[in-house]
Amino acid sequence: MNRNVIIFLIFIGFHSIALADPLPILFVYEEKSNPPYSNGDGQTVPAEKPGINIEVLKGLEKKLNVKIRFERYNWKRCLKMLESNETDGIIEASFKPDRMSIGVYPMKNGEPDAAKRLMSNSYALYKMKNSPVQWDGKQFSYLTKPIGAAAAYSIVGDLKEMGVNVMESYTQSDAFKILIKGRLDGVADLETMADLILKGNPEEFKDVVKVSPPIRTKEYYLMFSHRFAEKLPKVMTDIWNELQRVRESGEYDKIAEKYAEMPK
Repeated sequence: MNRNVIIFLIFIGFHSIALADPLPILFVYEEKSNPPYSNGDGQTVPAEKPGINIEVLKGLEKKLNVKIRFERYNWKRCLKMLESNETDGIIEASFKPDRMSIGVYPMKNGEPDAAKRLMSNSYALYKMKNSPVQWDGKQFSYLTKPIGAAAAYSIVGDLKEMGVNVMESYTQSDAFKILIKGRLDGVADLETMADLILKGNPEEFKDVVKVSPPIRTKEYYLMFSHRFAEKLPKVMTDIWNELQRVRESGEYDKIAEKYAEMPK
C-alpha cells in the first residue's frame, strides 16, 4: 500500500477518534439533600454547588470522553431503576451484600474497594433530651419503643441484626415528627441529613439531641448496573480508577473547599 495512503488512513483514524461523540451516561441519586455531597431537595439538580459528588463526577467527563446526566428520585426508586437497568448507575450507595444482585460495586479481594469510594458518612442516634436511651458504640440500653429510620436505608438492616425493633418511615422528617410525639425511642439517620433537618427546624425539634459515638460509619460508592458492567466494563473501571486518582491527587480536597460553609 502506498505510504501516503497509509499516513492518510492513520490521520483519518485519529481524527475520527478525536471527534467521537462522548458516551452518554445516566446516574441517579436521591432527591433529598445530603450536604455537602449532594445538595438541594427535589428532582432538580442545582446549577450552583450541586454537591461534591456531582462535581467530582462531572469533572471526569472530558478526561474519559463521557457525558454524564443526573436524575433524582426517592431512594427506593433509584434502587429499582438500578435493578431493572433503567439507569447506568446509582451514586451514594453503601455496601450491602444483597445489593450485589441488583448492581456492581468496585471490589478488591472479595470486599468493596474503599479507595474507590465516593464518600464516607456516619449514621447517628437521635433521641429526646430527657430520654434515658443510650448507645455505647456496641449496644443500646433502655429501649422500650422502636427506633425510627428511613425506609430502604442500609441502617434498617443493621439495626434489625442487632435485635432492635425498627419503625420505617418514608422520610427522615417523618421519623423525627414521630419521635417528638413519643412513639419512638430514637431515630437512626445519616448525620449530614439529620443535622440539616434539625438546624432547619430549631423550634420544632429543640428537644432532640444527637448521641455519640455514631452507630455506623460507612463508605458510599458509585454502583453500576449489571447491563453497563457487561457492555462497558472498561469504562466502568476507568471511572472508578479516576475517582481514586481524584481523591488521592488532592483534586477532591480542592472541590470540597468550596463547600466548607455549607451546612454539616
